[in-house]
Amino acid sequence: MDNKVIKKFFSELLDAQDAIKGNKHLNIRKNILDLHFQKYLIIASTSAIVAFTYIIGVGIAFITKQIIIDLFSLSILIIFSVIVFGICSALFFYSLFHIKSILEVLKNLR
Repeated sequence: MDNKVIKKFFSELLDAQDAIKGNKHLNIRKNILDLHFQKYLIIASTSAIVAFTYIIGVGIAFITKQIIIDLFSLSILIIFSVIVFGICSALFFYSLFHIKSILEVLKNLR
């Protein structure tokens, strides 16, 4: 009696393993795409947070008159702002492009 139960258990286990092997590569690909999606989502959200924090910081600096309003100070502020917003926007749009392409690939996998 125990022999039949053990044979039945192992046969069901082997059938389940065969079924899993067929979907194994698909599941691995979905997991990798999910990890890439999370990575690009973190990059996009971090770049947006940095840009808004910079805007708030410069605004508070102007309100509290920590930035002297003369030609030299404003030119340095403008150059630094262009660099910060350029990097943040490049990372943000680069991430959005990858997020959009990952979503299309995930739709095609299902």
